[in-house]
Amino acid sequence: VEELGIQSSAAVPLTASGGLVGSLNLGLAQEEGLTGEQEEIIRQVSVSLAVALQNSRLFESVSEQRRLLRDLASRMTSAEEEQRRRLARELHDRVGQILTAIGINLNYLHTMLGDQPQALLDRLDESLSQVEQVSDRIRDVMSELRPMVLDDYGLPGALQWYTEQFSRRTGIKVSVHTDA
Repeated sequence: VEELGIQSSAAVPLTASGGLVGSLNLGLAQEEGLTGEQEEIIRQVSVSLAVALQNSRLFESVSEQRRLLRDLASRMTSAEEEQRRRLARELHDRVGQILTAIGINLNYLHTMLGDQPQALLDRLDESLSQVEQVSDRIRDVMSELRPMVLDDYGLPGALQWYTEQFSRRTGIKVSVHTDA
């Protein structure tokens, strides 16, 4: 302290929004007290420092909250993707297999009942058609939930596939350009 020529010191509280946010510690090269002009300069500097310090802390807090929000959104997206993948797998593995078995059984019955009345055969054909329609709808739902092409070829391939499907369905030409 003596080497720096400090004769006295002062500590000024830094307050903002009614609360203490820090302190400004001054080493003075004069032994006598501060002049009114020096006190006013120190007061103005302390007010500016207090506001800057509080703004810095608020900015850090907001930045941390944004990071936490991004992390939460990412986890929610991952959980949603996993749920979609699980549901699509359940539809494929359980419902799809059961519908396939029903279709095979109905086709077998149709073959076995070849000499039966036409009304019975028509009802059987209608049932086969309904099984095919349900199977097609389940494939559509699975594709909307979690397209297999996304797992097989990644996002660029999935986007290309979707645009091709959309173009076929609507007649609207769409092109996709990716860096991947």
